Order: sequence, then structure tokens, then C-alpha cells
Amino acid sequence: MGVIRMARPTRRKGSTYIQFDRRIPKAVLDRVRGQKLLIPVGTEVVEKRISPSAIHLKLSLRTDDKAEGKLRHAQIDGYLERVYAGLLTAVPVKLTHRECVAIAGVFYRGWANEATDRGTATVTELDEDGNWVTTTVEGGLIDAGYEPDDLAAIYGTVSGQMSAAKDPIDPDGKELSALVARWLLGISLVIDEASMKIVVGEVRKAIADAFATKQRNALGDYSPDPKADRFPPISEVSEKHSRKPATVTRGKSEPLTLTELFTRWKDSPDQRGDAKSPGIAQSTIASYSTVFRQLGEFLKHEEVRRITRDDIEGFLKKRREDGIAQKTVVGVDRAAIRSIFKWAAENRIIQDNPAATLWKPKARKKARTRGDKVFTEDECVAILKHASGYQPRSNREDRKLIAAKRWVPWLMAYSGLRVGEVAQLRKKDIEEHHGHWAMAIDFNAGTTKSKGTWHVPLHSHLIDLGFLDFVKRARDGYLFIDPTPERYKAEAPESRTKDERGILGPLKTLQNDLAEFAREVVKRESVPPNHGWRHTFISMCRTVGIDPETQRAFHDHAGETVSESEYGVFYPAMIEVLKKIPRYEVK
Repeated sequence: MGVIRMARPTRRKGSTYIQFDRRIPKAVLDRVRGQKLLIPVGTEVVEKRISPSAIHLKLSLRTDDKAEGKLRHAQIDGYLERVYAGLLTAVPVKLTHRECVAIAGVFYRGWANEATDRGTATVTELDEDGNWVTTTVEGGLIDAGYEPDDLAAIYGTVSGQMSAAKDPIDPDGKELSALVARWLLGISLVIDEASMKIVVGEVRKAIADAFATKQRNALGDYSPDPKADRFPPISEVSEKHSRKPATVTRGKSEPLTLTELFTRWKDSPDQRGDAKSPGIAQSTIASYSTVFRQLGEFLKHEEVRRITRDDIEGFLKKRREDGIAQKTVVGVDRAAIRSIFKWAAENRIIQDNPAATLWKPKARKKARTRGDKVFTEDECVAILKHASGYQPRSNREDRKLIAAKRWVPWLMAYSGLRVGEVAQLRKKDIEEHHGHWAMAIDFNAGTTKSKGTWHVPLHSHLIDLGFLDFVKRARDGYLFIDPTPERYKAEAPESRTKDERGILGPLKTLQNDLAEFAREVVKRESVPPNHGWRHTFISMCRTVGIDPETQRAFHDHAGETVSESEYGVFYPAMIEVLKKIPRYEVK
């Protein structure tokens, strides 16, 4: 049996792939020379050594597709900004033991989830003469001909080596220490010697655990990973210690690109927020990323300092001519460009802001039918009956999905909350508040459009139906989803569900499942299958005479008066008016 060590991709000679070629800023030139960097390129990580005489950083983007090339170019730009920030402000940080273990968790997830049965593997094993021979296998372990039992033995060997007092492959720990240091540099973090010693020790234990997990998988055991939960989230380290990307003075030979500007805006402390404020929403980051990509495609270049007001207005007018809705052009395209260019001007990244005063497309009025987004009484009953009587369609259907189909429609019906706000509820969010059972809607649980946290009282019918009994029986954590932080990839393109916590992806999947579930009984296309409950609840509030002030409190909407905004609505009033909402009689 041999020992597997992680493959290190190399640049292909004679390739027609698109190249990354960026001049290294003078401010960091002396510090970056001689460094080895772990550069993300698509889904791979390339180890790149910067030569002592380097002026430019060059490497292959490993694609000949122009659109994908732009995404990877921006990906590398963002990584380099963080590296340069770390080099310019290299003040060692002392970490807590918990933070050291959080860093080790990144390595655990990387090795435990690495598909080493494909790609390129380096295998070291004994030949017939008793000599150790190292070979590189293109195609990975499948092409190497290993059976599951062989793989299990190999993984067990690696786990044992990493658990030993001295690793026979890296006895002095220099290779592992260098790997950890390069990874830390990628998040602009320099730690002191004592912290590094602890981190390397924890990483070694994490890798041993990771290969023990791979051994268990190879033996046919794919049950939930009991070791993954021992690591605190890496966000505890990055949010506390990450530095603002370096502001580097650029000459005429070093143009600032749209993708680079977007990345610097996204990674700035202004957008990240803190523990009390969630910062910019991931959905906004995804939307703005698309806008900047489309702007570059329209202009046929990405140089920020060449862009004029006429260029931007031409882009917006072209979008309207292409049939894009005025609401999207103004509320997304125009807003993204104005917001980021304003930030760049305020931070002296650009001298003149071409987006300071932009043309605003005129709205086109469209026919609207009142009540077309509100469920009829028959549709309400049909969905709730469908939910109450739901039976699993197979033994493999997820228990939390079953619970969501049973309870989420009812919770929306008696609150008007968005489906995501209900779907992200945790067991601890169902609590007594001012003497009445309530749902705590918390942006920390996932996401809320208002970025707020508030309480919504439970309708008495929900309690009679047994919702509190369901919550009492449920395990701690999320009631309706299972987060998947192990699927997070920092180098992946921006999307509405890109989330280090692994919450937004499962939320989106559940929202889609519940929409399909409702569509099984409500076919009318004009009413949204999930959001229809919000329109229906608001309509019901008006019907039974609930004042707008209290109605807004259910949904954390901003008040229309100074007194309402500053003092809010007294919670007991919400309890009283909720009694006016009649019960849905479902037999």
C-alpha cells in the first residue's frame, strides 16, 4: 500500500488558454517576490512562486472561454487584493484556541470533501524489490486501479501518519507550516509564532480526521459526518481579523478594471458589516456582479477610468431597448453602478464619478388587476388541506422537507411572512415573548429583506393544530432545512446562494419545493404560490379592520411617521389584532 499526497497542478506548455497577466504594484513588489501563493483558478488551486525578479504575475486561466475567463480574472484579482493587504499591513495577530480550530476546519473540509478518486494523484508505494517508488497517475485513483478496500487502507495509512508524533513524510512540519502560511496570506492574515504553532497542530489533527472520514466512506459508510461539527465557522476569524484590501496607487500602465473595482467594493469593510449589522445582502452582491459583467460586455472594455456618463447611459438605454423591465434597469442596473462608483469616489479610488448624475428611464404603466396576487378562499383551503394531509411519497424523503410541507404554508397563512423568513426558523426561534408564543425572525438565521430581527405572535389556531408539540419534539437547530457549509467554495462565481454558512442554498431549494407543492393544487398563474400568502394576509388585515401601523409590524416594514419609526408598535397590540384574523376551517 502507498501514501497519497494532494496533487499540485502545473501550467501546461503550448496551451491556447487565456492568460492572466497583471503588473505587481510597486508598494508590494519587494514583499511579494519570493512568495509562494495558492491562487484560485476556477475550481482549482494553483501554487505559484513569484520569482525574485518578477514584475508581472502571469499564469494560465485554464479556459479558452471568454466569459469564463473574465470570471476567473476577477477571482484572481480579488485574491491578490487580499494578499497585498496582508503584505502591506503585516502586523502579526494572536489567535484564540477556538480561532485556531476554526482555521483547521477549512483544511478538514478541503481534504474530507476532496474527490481524490479523479484528477491527478501522486502515489508512493513499494515495488517488487522493496524500494519506494513515486508515480503520478493522470485520472486519479480510478485509473490507478484501486478497489474500495485498498483505498480504505491507504486513507487509514495517511490518517495514522498525520496522527503520529512525527509525520514520516514531513517530520519537521515545515511543509505543512508553509501550506498554512500561504493559505492565511490569501485572507490577508498574518499570525504570531505561538498561534502558528497551535494552528499547524490543529490542522494536522484535522487532516488526520479528514482521512479517517474518507476511510469510513471507502468502506461504504456515508452517514452524517460526526467530526465536521467540531469546528467553529471560519467567519469568526475572517470577520474579526480580515484587513481592508490594499489601496495601491496605479499609473497609466496599470488600469483599474470593472471586475477589480467590483471585487474591492464587495470585500471592503463598508459592505461586510459586523455582528450587529449583516452588511450587504448576498443577493445584492450577485445582482451587482452581473450588472458589472454586462456593462463591460456592452462597452467592449473594462477600464474604469475610460468610462463616461454617456457610456453608462448608453448601457441603460440599450437595456430598456432590449425589453428589460424599467424596474430592473432603475432598481438594479442603475442602482448598482451608482452605488459602487460613488463608493469608489468617496474612497479616492477614482477622481471623477461618471455615475454621479444619471438619466433615469421613464416608467411605462401597465395594466393591473386588483387582487390577482391574492389567494381565493377556496385556494387557501386547498393549500392548507394539502399541507395538513401530506404523506411522504417515499421512504427516502427528507424529514425536514416533510415538516416544511406540513407547517410552512400554515405559518405563512397566519403571518404573511415571506417563505424564506419562515423556512429559516430554528427551534430556539419559537419562544414566549411578552407572555405569548411567537416566532423570532432573525437575520442571523439566514436572511431578511429588512435586515432586521422582530417577533411575530403565533395565531391560536397554530397552537391548537400542534405546532408547539412539533417544535418540542424537533432537534435543536433548523426546523425545516439542513445547512451545507461544506459545499461553500470561496472561488466560485457570485450567486444569490453563495454563502459560507451554507444556509442560502438549502433555503432556495426549499422555497422551490414549496412552490411546486402549492402548484399541485393552485394552478392560477397570476398568484405566486408562496408570496401569495403575504398578499392574502395583508388583504385579510384590511378586511377585518387592522390598522396599517400594526400590519406593518408583522413584516418589519418601516413606519410612515417619526413616532412609529422610533417607538414601534407595542407587541401586545399585535396579539390582540391577530385574534381578529379568522381561522381557516380545513376538514
